[in-house]
Order: sequence, then C-alpha cells, then structure tokens
Amino acid sequence: MLRKVFFLLFRAEKLYLPLNSQSMKDLNRAKKYFGEMRNRLQIIILLPKFGSNILTSSCFQDALKIHQEVVSIPGYTDHCLNANGSVAKEVTDCLTLNPLEIFGFSNKDFGNIRERLRLVFSDPRYMLSNGRPALHSVDGMISNMEWNSSTGQVKSAEALQMIYYTRDPVDDSRLNTIRDWETMFVNKVGSLQQHMNCTKIFFSAARSVDDAIATNAHSDIWLISLTFCLMITFANLMLSNFKNPLTNRALLPNIGILAVGAGIFCGVGLAMLFQTPFVTIVGVLPFLVLGVGIDDMFIIMHELERQEPNLPVQQTIEVSAH
Repeated sequence: MLRKVFFLLFRAEKLYLPLNSQSMKDLNRAKKYFGEMRNRLQIIILLPKFGSNILTSSCFQDALKIHQEVVSIPGYTDHCLNANGSVAKEVTDCLTLNPLEIFGFSNKDFGNIRERLRLVFSDPRYMLSNGRPALHSVDGMISNMEWNSSTGQVKSAEALQMIYYTRDPVDDSRLNTIRDWETMFVNKVGSLQQHMNCTKIFFSAARSVDDAIATNAHSDIWLISLTFCLMITFANLMLSNFKNPLTNRALLPNIGILAVGAGIFCGVGLAMLFQTPFVTIVGVLPFLVLGVGIDDMFIIMHELERQEPNLPVQQTIEVSAH
C-alpha cells in the first residue's frame, strides 16, 4: 500500500501538471475509459544486410518471421498492453507499432511493397503534409523514406522498426514476471540473427539498460573498490597536518566518510520502507555521494582556516556557515 501511495505522489504528471488544468482533466478522462496505460517498450530495428534499401520482399519476410516468433513467446498476450488496459484475449488485441500492420501481418502483398505503401499513404484517412504522411506512427515504423515525386511511390527506406508495448504494473510480483518475459524476448530475438537472409537485427527490451549497467558494474567492481580507497586515502592525506599536531585533522575525513555512509543507508532504508523497486543505476550513486561529501569537507575546512583563531567556537561556525 505504501508503495502505491509513493507511486501516485511522484508520477511525473502529478509533479508538473497543475491539478485543475485541462491536461489533468483529459488524463483522468482517458484513465476512466481506457484504464492505466503505463507501458514498457520492446523495440526491434531492422537494417538491410546488402545495400541501403529495406523495402524488399526478402527483408519483409524476415520482419514477418521475427514478429511471428515474438508473439509466440509464452505469456505474450498476458503481458502485452491492450487498448482498454485489460488483459488481451488474442494477439490482435495487443498494441504494437509495426510496419507489418500495413500488410495485415501477411506476406501476400510483399511482391509489390512500393505500390501497397502508395495506396496506404494516399488513403484520405491518413493526414498528409506536402504529399508526405505526417502521422508519427508512419515515421516510427519506416525510416528515411525517399519518394518518387512523379508517381507518388516510396522509392526506398533505410530501416524498419517494430515496437511491442507491454504493461508496466505497480505490483512487484507482476513486474518480476514481465521482466522474466523480457528475458525470453531478448533470448528469442537474439537467436534469430543467424536465420535472417536480408536483415540485421538490433533490439532492446525495457530491462536492457538495467542489464547493461549490472554487467558493467560487476565487471568493474575492483576498479570501483580501488577508486573508493584512493578517494579516502587522498582525503586523509590532504586534511592531515603532520608538521603541527595541533592542526592535525586526520580523524575528520573518517568522520565525514562515516556521515556519508550513514546518509546512504538512511536513503536506501527509506526507499525500502516504501518498497520502491531497486534500479541498477542506483549502485553508482555512493561513488558520487562520497565525491561530493569529500569536496564539501575541503570547502568547510578551508573556510574554517580563514577565520581568526581568537574567535569563540560558536561565532567561528556562524561566520563559516555564511
């Protein structure tokens, strides 16, 4: 329950949109009729292996094969985003951004792709701007299209993009299930690369960034540990005065580092209290916090050393604070 309250309080629209604005009213109306549309993106980009034109029958055959493999992954209809926010009953209920939609997810029109695209783009239901399709969905499916001004046909395009929308639930157990499905998605699409005749596959899942950070962090753990040791050693050496024991502040950096560590533990503990999911990038924050803490120690000590030595302690702190 605490996590749900925390989530509602810190949603981006709650932070940046006025509560009684028209935008907030429209969002509430959309949620009333279509449910909570939070989503996670699974993205596949296809580039041609040979040449620079992706609008060939062979390349679209590859795209169709990939699509069929993705929708056949167990649990796809359970996790995909439906238009009304409910669980999809069939694959056709799932929301996607896919150039194969133009062909009805069938290869019967792959023999004349340019003519099919011309018919679709000339449909009055599409918004046109200077003879070009202005819908964001079209730009998001087919990249860098070149047109024949005389015939109105697409001459070539550089890439295809297929986006599969999955739900992003608040419940942790449900989130872990979807992340497991994303692992199957990554493994399945990655295994298809060697079976492609025309295209090169580039793909990412919603969990890909976290996975990449975790992999890099684990491989560089010894460098991170060495950096912590160097920072702490540097602070001890620079704040110590071995010539004059009266001004020696060797204990200060250790106390400061302990204070930084206590702050980190308090922050992590508060996040755990609200049951906030752990994001891998948080693992690098202690390094940044320690760096800022050590920098502040140098600034404070430099300011204290500039004060008159005969001032009372309270007045010295007050002057340094200002």
